[in-house]
Amino acid sequence: MSGRPGSRARRDAGAVARILVWTIAGYPLLGMLVTYTSAPSFAASIPVRLIVLATSVWLLIRLPQSPARGWGRLLMVFWAIYGLRLAADLATGVPGTPFDVLFFGATALLPGLAVSRVPCQRWDEDRIARSLATFGLVTAGAALLSAVLPFAQDRSLLEETGRLSFDTVNPITLGHIAVSTLISISVLVGRRGIRAAPWLLGVPLALALLQAGASRGPVVALAGVGLAWVFFSRGSARRLIALGAIALLSLGSLGVLAADSELVRRFEAIQEDQSTLERLLMQGNAIQQFLDHPWTGSAHVELESLTYPHSPVIESAMATGVVGATLFVALTLGLLLSIAARLRRGERIVPLLGMQYLIGAQLSGSLFASSEVWVLTAMMLAAPSIAPAPPKDSQGTR
Repeated sequence: MSGRPGSRARRDAGAVARILVWTIAGYPLLGMLVTYTSAPSFAASIPVRLIVLATSVWLLIRLPQSPARGWGRLLMVFWAIYGLRLAADLATGVPGTPFDVLFFGATALLPGLAVSRVPCQRWDEDRIARSLATFGLVTAGAALLSAVLPFAQDRSLLEETGRLSFDTVNPITLGHIAVSTLISISVLVGRRGIRAAPWLLGVPLALALLQAGASRGPVVALAGVGLAWVFFSRGSARRLIALGAIALLSLGSLGVLAADSELVRRFEAIQEDQSTLERLLMQGNAIQQFLDHPWTGSAHVELESLTYPHSPVIESAMATGVVGATLFVALTLGLLLSIAARLRRGERIVPLLGMQYLIGAQLSGSLFASSEVWVLTAMMLAAPSIAPAPPKDSQGTR
């Protein structure tokens, strides 16, 4: 049955794309649509988590598990150590741990294990980029329209904070969706050339969302992605032209949007920003927890605020001690090396998204809630590079 291997590969590619796109953009999209109704936020979160979880379980049941090697083995070891920390916090009754365990398992661990079974040759970059750009542009349109339409204004926090955000979707999330959309459009233009020109119409919309969300982290991540693309990509006239065109559109749009904006003010007042000062305080407490328990770690949250310290490196030391922190730093370096190597080989969407969410996590992420980083890490460090041969007794059978 010659058509079946290709069909299986397409199903695998579709499942990986579904897990990645819905992990990154599913909740922001449904969260924005929910703001136009009276439904609570879990009306958006539950469908997204179920889609990702169901697809992950389907892949885990369907595909054989290949032995972890190299970086993939280190990733599995770190997940095991972190799992022991979460189990210990459950046993000692650290507040909030049951939800954090469920969230990590359903949105990071199981999807990460699932995508790690699909060989990287089966990734469909074009499908991922198209889906993510579509999700992102719909999200941007729904968010920006809320400023002029009466339907979602009662759930908007724009007047209170000066930043476009809602009771369902925070401004950092909106900023990162804008960046992911820009990356996806860039990849589509780079791959398709003039055939993808209509996608360029979405660049000002994504930039407007980035500007309105006024979050520093996504802007820093966008800069990091641009630098990685320039320094590590293989030379190609088409890609350089595409990147140059998007850069010109970006500069032109920002020139119109950025004058006296909240985003500019937030960068200028970073040393006086209250949220920054609070994070520094939590990080100091987290470091002290590590110093008090350097070998076993203390807890998966900072015990005074009962939340994460917004620095995964510090959090890994606080939660898992010296061994876990060393593994986490090694995995971060491994991810950076993989991003550089894949960009040199001509891959685009997965390594660029990896760079974006790695930077974003270092600025405001956590170990148990950074689902995007774990899925992308599993894809780049744990997925096999060669598809395993099908079992002999399955040849010619369904």
